[in-house]
Amino acid sequence: MWRIIIKNIYIKSGLIILFLLFIPHESFSNEFIQISSNQQFKYAEQLFFQKNYSEAVFEYQRFIHFFPNDSRKQKAMFQIGMAYYNNRKYEDAVYAFKLLTEDNFNTKDFPVALVTQAYFMICESYIKQNDRGQAIAVLHNLLMLAKDQDIQDQSFYKLGWIYLESGLWEKAKFFFSKISLENKEKFRLAELSDKLNQANNISLKNPAIAGALSIIPGAGFLYCNRYRDALTAFLFNSGLMLAAYKAFDNENPALGSVISLVELGFYSGNFYGAVTSAHKYNRDSSKKFLDNIKENTKVKLSLDHQDKGIIFSLNYDF
Repeated sequence: MWRIIIKNIYIKSGLIILFLLFIPHESFSNEFIQISSNQQFKYAEQLFFQKNYSEAVFEYQRFIHFFPNDSRKQKAMFQIGMAYYNNRKYEDAVYAFKLLTEDNFNTKDFPVALVTQAYFMICESYIKQNDRGQAIAVLHNLLMLAKDQDIQDQSFYKLGWIYLESGLWEKAKFFFSKISLENKEKFRLAELSDKLNQANNISLKNPAIAGALSIIPGAGFLYCNRYRDALTAFLFNSGLMLAAYKAFDNENPALGSVISLVELGFYSGNFYGAVTSAHKYNRDSSKKFLDNIKENTKVKLSLDHQDKGIIFSLNYDF
């Protein structure tokens, strides 16, 4: 019995070995596909321009990992930051761009223009996060590192606009004034200066006056050109005052007290609303003035990375 079983095992084993010997060798070998650096980079770029930013980041990272000595490594690092930025992942964008700015500006064959763009994109990423303080700090760091006059002037220009959009007109003027004579025309500073000199003509409302006028319900809103709110406040408060008076006059002090308490809240809100309206009016007026400056004078600048150095790219809005 045991001999029969062992014999069957030997026969089956022999058949298996014979079968394996006649299987083509290719069946056991994995098929390897070799991708060149050009193919990998081109694929990542294709995903980026198709706005498939998450996949593009992954492919750029693969490119950097497998081809660390390729001359396009820094470009791939920059594109990772841009993919995060375009995907509104601003914190990730800051981190990616900072990896590119860690190198030294004075290093031989260092892509100064590309790294300069990274600094400016860090600045823009912080602005998108409403962190103007960090954006300003980044530009000051760039000013300390950069020796190129165009880079310095663009930094001054961006600093000026950050302060301008923060409502700090004098600081904005200070940084605009630091731009070199050679680039003043490029930045249209003469037109910008003329517009800024008109800042005193902005129509503003005094919050204190709005509050004082609110002694008469609705008068503060009227001062701020909010006519519907003024009428509503006047009628509502007047109605409650009249109702409270009638209640007390009809010897119903409990009802009169309740109505008076309610009216006190609305009357106080009349003061608060008027002061808030004055601040909102001023913000809207300043924004309208600033938007007009942007539309007519702001220059969109970029530093294009070229093999031979830095190219100043200007875009005018008409």
